[in-house]
Amino acid sequence: MIEAVSAGHRFIMARRAAGIGGPILLTGYSRGAAGVVAIAARLQRESPAINVGAMMLFDCVDRQGDIDAEVIPNNVAYVQHVIRSPLSGSRESFSNDGLRYRHPTIFPTAYSFMCTHGGMGGCPWTLGPGQRPTDLIDEGFPDGMTRITFAGDAAVSSQVWNQCQPFLRTHGFIQ
Repeated sequence: MIEAVSAGHRFIMARRAAGIGGPILLTGYSRGAAGVVAIAARLQRESPAINVGAMMLFDCVDRQGDIDAEVIPNNVAYVQHVIRSPLSGSRESFSNDGLRYRHPTIFPTAYSFMCTHGGMGGCPWTLGPGQRPTDLIDEGFPDGMTRITFAGDAAVSSQVWNQCQPFLRTHGFIQ
């Protein structure tokens, strides 16, 4: 993860050195979301600090001891973060990061969805042999059984994407 964060930082710095401007938009899913928070923090430490126009986080989890993604740095103008509901029972061993921020960052409350960690990233669980759409999803060791059905995971995963599109369009991530 450290190498990925370093590579992202180097890419942005090389583009800036080449005179390529425009807003910096960062997005990531799961550990990748923690990585973009870390990239933003590195950009904040530049002299002068480099601003991030917007950041889109999909279920940010910090499972790396050498990455700090707890707080969004205040060089980020806008953040949207979508997370799985704690009531889902999905990946209970994964706690969320990227839920706190510093002024003047604009960060409305994180949107919570009743789906799995995979569903949050657009990869809902698929049926295996002998499984039905109404069966609950078992994520295996160490997390085990969720409170989400296969059908529910697919439906809510689509809702996550629908919730994110206005933010993504407004800030130039998508057309």
